[in-house]
Amino acid sequence: MDKLKYIIPLLFLLFGACSLDDRRDPLSLQDGEPLPIQFRTTVGIGENAEFESNYFEKGDEIRIYCPISYSTPNFEDGAPGTYIYTYSNTEVGTDNWPYKFQAEEGKGFDCRTLVPTSIYYVFEAMYFPGKEYLKEVPANQNELDMLEKADILIAHHRQSLDLRGKAVQLTFHHAFAMVQVKVKLPVSDLPTEGPFPKNAIEDVYMRAMLTGYEVNYSQVIDNDGLRTVGAPAADEALPSDTPGLRKDVHMRQISTREMIEDVDGKSIRFQEYVFQGIVPAQKFLNQGNEFLYFKVKKHDGGEPKLFKYVPEKSTLSLISSHVLHLSLEINTDLQDVVVLTAEIRPWGKARNDMEIGPEK
Repeated sequence: MDKLKYIIPLLFLLFGACSLDDRRDPLSLQDGEPLPIQFRTTVGIGENAEFESNYFEKGDEIRIYCPISYSTPNFEDGAPGTYIYTYSNTEVGTDNWPYKFQAEEGKGFDCRTLVPTSIYYVFEAMYFPGKEYLKEVPANQNELDMLEKADILIAHHRQSLDLRGKAVQLTFHHAFAMVQVKVKLPVSDLPTEGPFPKNAIEDVYMRAMLTGYEVNYSQVIDNDGLRTVGAPAADEALPSDTPGLRKDVHMRQISTREMIEDVDGKSIRFQEYVFQGIVPAQKFLNQGNEFLYFKVKKHDGGEPKLFKYVPEKSTLSLISSHVLHLSLEINTDLQDVVVLTAEIRPWGKARNDMEIGPEK
């Protein structure tokens, strides 16, 4: 009798956990033939999910985990229970849509071993652009590929048991906050015309940022929603001068352009720069709370001038999957950074649909 009690639940899990064609005999579960699971994936949601055909590149990887009994996902390299699917299609266009991700043979999800949690199959997923697990965002985002590596994506999906056999839709969200700074600086060819030469901004960085992150997997969220991702609460509670806790995050220069504007009847030459950086959601510092530093070289070749920007914390914040847009001007007369505009917008620049499954 005790053996019978164990056999019945086991058979129930085997039949309930797998997606089978209606014409297939359930007893064939025992024949050893792999039963792949396929996924469709988007980046962003709603009006922020815009199609961008080249979002993924050959070799990009998505890591997917199916929790058992509410287990906590582990996306570290080589972690058990996490499967890696690789984008292999190099051609872009409507003829090749949806884009295909493939797992190495024998290393993808197999329906015969997939177990639901309660009345759902639960899927948690992360996308690391650098193809390796990162426990913190890189601080040197001004270097090659470092900004891209900081843009980690995260997804959560619950698939009801009655939808087994259907494609699993994963909606990815940008896990962190982006800061985009547009800064305008007066420049000149001669020192007599102004203190700063062309291409004077040498470095822009976010000062004393927390670069580690944590994901709240215990919270209950909407299906396809964004989990709470941010700097660890324990780190935020520590003194800001704790050794090794915070880092200056150097931003990537995206573009620059020149313009001439009329200022009080005088033609002034400006350069406008755009910088971007990515950090986990976190609060601004209460003490020593200069957020942005601008390192600007001068005509005389001396020590670069440092300009600082202090945010108005009552109106600005760093939010997961959002972009903080700042438009600033360095005022040489006031020796200060002037805010022209500041706003927070949803971050959802791309939409992609792929099928993920073992190589056929």
